[in-house]
This record gives sequence, C-alpha cells and structure tokens, in this order.
Amino acid sequence: MGDQAVLERISAWQADGIIDAALATRLRSAEDARPAGAVPAQAATGGPGPSAAAAMFGPSVTIAEMFGYLGTLFILGAWYATISRIAGTSGDPAGPYFIGGSIAAAALAILGVRLASGSRRQRRAAGALFVVAAANVGWAAWSAGQLVFPIGAVAIEVVAAAAGLIAALAFRRVHPGLLTQFALLSAVVTLSTALLDGIDQLLYPRNDLFAASGPDSAIRVVLAAVWWALTAAVLGLIGLGEAGAGTPAADRRAALSRFAAGLTAVSGIAIELFATGNLGNGEYGRLIEPALADLVILVVGAVLLERAFRREAASYVYPAGLAVIVALSDLNANYLARETSTEIGLLVEGAILLAVGLGFDRLRRRVSGTGAPVDATPDPPSPAAPEGDVAATPAST
Repeated sequence: MGDQAVLERISAWQADGIIDAALATRLRSAEDARPAGAVPAQAATGGPGPSAAAAMFGPSVTIAEMFGYLGTLFILGAWYATISRIAGTSGDPAGPYFIGGSIAAAALAILGVRLASGSRRQRRAAGALFVVAAANVGWAAWSAGQLVFPIGAVAIEVVAAAAGLIAALAFRRVHPGLLTQFALLSAVVTLSTALLDGIDQLLYPRNDLFAASGPDSAIRVVLAAVWWALTAAVLGLIGLGEAGAGTPAADRRAALSRFAAGLTAVSGIAIELFATGNLGNGEYGRLIEPALADLVILVVGAVLLERAFRREAASYVYPAGLAVIVALSDLNANYLARETSTEIGLLVEGAILLAVGLGFDRLRRRVSGTGAPVDATPDPPSPAAPEGDVAATPAST
C-alpha cells in the first residue's frame, strides 16, 4: 500500500491538470508497488524540498496564469479609462467613479467566488481577485464620500478605509487564504492611518502630523508612535486568533499576521520618532533626540524577540532584526559617522548589516528548531476540501 500523502499529491496534480489520467494511474501503481516503510529517494539522498515561499504560495505560476493576471489588469485599466473619460465630461465626476468602482468590485467578487472552489491555481487567482475587489470597494466608497462630504474632509478617507475593511473581512470569510489575509491586514493599517490623520487634524487644524512643528510637536509624534504600537497590537491579536485554530493553513495566516504586526510596529514608530520640524528656537531638526528614538526602537525589537520565543513564531524575528538595523544605522549616521568620516561610517554600517543578518538568522533557527520558520511549515495537500486555506493545501491563497 503506497503512502497516503503521495497518493493525495498525485490526485492533486491530476485535478490541477499537471498530469493526465493515464500518468496518474501509472504513478499510483508505482506507489502501490513500493514496499511499506520504504524511504522516498529524495528523502534518502537528503535532496532539498520546496522552499518556505513555494510551500506557502503553492505551485509555480504557469504562462496561462500569468497572462490571465495581465489580461485582467488590462481589462480593468480599460474600464477605468472609460470611467475617467465619462467623468471628465460630467458635472459631478464622483458619481461615475462611484458607479464604475462598484461595478468593478462586484464583477471581481463574483468571478472570485466562482474560482474559489476550483483547483489550487484557481483558488490563488480567487484570492488575487478578492484583493483587487476590496481595493475597488474602498475606491467606490471614497467617491461616494465626495458626494456627501465637503472635498478634502477627513471623513471621506475614514469612510473609504472602513468600507475597504468591511469588504476585506467579507472576502476573508468567504475565502480564507494568504492573499485575503493580506487584504485584511492592509485594510486595518489603512483605516488606522485614516483615523490617525483625522484625529490629528481635529486636534491640530492645518498641520501635517508627519511634518509637525510647534511647541507640542514632540508630544504629537510620541502619541502617533503609541498609536502605531496599538495598531501593531491589533494585527498581533489577529495572528493570535488565527494560530488558535490549530491547522497548518491557519498557522500560515498567523505567520503573515505576525510579520505584518512586527513590521507595522517598527516602521510606524520609526517614521514618527524620526520626524523633523521646527524645534522652537530657530533651529530645524529631529523632534526627538536620535539616541532616545533609537533606544525606543531597540526596545520594540526586544519585545518582538520575546514574542518570537514565547509564541515559537519565527515571523517576529524578521521585523525584530529590522528594528536593530534601523536603530544602529541611525546611531551610526547621527553620531559616529558625523563625528568621524564617511569611510568609517560606511565601514560600521557594513559591519552592522553583516552582524545583524547572521545573528538574527541564528535566532530564527533557534526559534523554529530547524532551518525554516515553524509558522511557515507546509502541510501535505488534500484535494478533498477545496475552500481556500481551510483545504490544508500549501497553495491556497
């Protein structure tokens, strides 16, 4: 009796059209003839298996699939070019954009639903369609907001981001996959950005948060950094909820969510704490002392490492390494290189990149216990359950 995982993989290949029925029958016969407990040739020779990315995103993109994506993009571009031409001759251009965006979102969603129950490549295409459909929902909502609110009102951005988040949640529920998870996480960050911008304009009219200036500028950027830390915590909770499902497919979505949480924390906090503006004494420079800002970023990296070891989630290690690189590079640029020479600064920067890269690769291995992240471990394909990532297939997105 052959290995059940191998037989299921043969069935998946046949369902995807990679092999025909005759070849599938011969492969099954060969597998059934293999003695029980025999080690496959690749395992016996130590041959390399699929990479983590290949395991997560499934079979390679075929030429037909690639042209299918390109063709869809060109058709969508032609549609919006038509809408733009109609809007240019309209007295109220927001109306045509709202109608056009709604029709595009509906068409993409319907096509995605039809593909979501197909082969692994079709399910991957469904995930891509749902991502674009969620973006079109946000665009349609933004256009509708211009019909209701004054031009330039922050409420327009908030309404559009909220609509995109609702659409992403719906698509994620219909088709649990890596791409729909990515759409959901992106929608959360977009809504957070819109809310932060709205709160800032409400408290500090006619001022841009990212170029804050004035006596309370330092307080503003610190509060904005705290906001991004809270946003990252929300993304981390999403990852924690996915990990609670206990399936390999949910673990992959959890890994993506945790990586997004760490990246949001590091990038969001760094952007805010590195902001420049009027220092109030006729000078222009960093609103937060670089050493203090870099210390905070190093603390963020340490917290991410703690989460990585506690949750055995290697996806937290990567943004933690980025935090260390960003902090040490900023210290080098603002203190060492400025006080010495460009050559010394470049030498130290190279040493930082080498040391952090090698060091955090070792940490990643320690977290995962192997050479690959625990939360990116592929699971054997099973053609019996075709619904997105729930189908325990490495390619479901």
